[in-house]
Amino acid sequence: MKDLGQTAESDESLATAASYLDKPLEMAPQKFHLVPGKGFQQAPEHGEAFWLALGKAHLQRGIWLWRIIERREFPESEREERLQEGIRHFAIATAYFSQYWQNSHAFVEGMNAFASRLQKAEVPAELARSVVQQVADEYQVNLDPLLETIDNVLGI
Repeated sequence: MKDLGQTAESDESLATAASYLDKPLEMAPQKFHLVPGKGFQQAPEHGEAFWLALGKAHLQRGIWLWRIIERREFPESEREERLQEGIRHFAIATAYFSQYWQNSHAFVEGMNAFASRLQKAEVPAELARSVVQQVADEYQVNLDPLLETIDNVLGI
């Protein structure tokens, strides 16, 4: 992907790339997907490659959203909506990486990517914590490591 500036070509490239991220989501059996209100139902053991693929797909979507936010001007309300969407993808990625293996490189890398973007975008801690907690509540997953990262990076 060349540029995520405000051009029709970059929007088209992003849409094409996003369609590729849909592939692992479609390929992973339903038993690997988060279920609202239930989390991971009858989840297979940790270490399954589907956990990693699902996490990476959400992580990449979060990263792309952040790049767009950095490179384009948005009205404040729209910027906040996009930040919330990006934080949501990072939170979902963290849930999948936790299922894969909490000490994995992907888990640590995802946390680092999230932390650096929060700082750079000067996201209010309350906003970040709120979105992560919403995802934790919605999917009944433990996202304490991500909440701790927010506290460490942005303060309580």
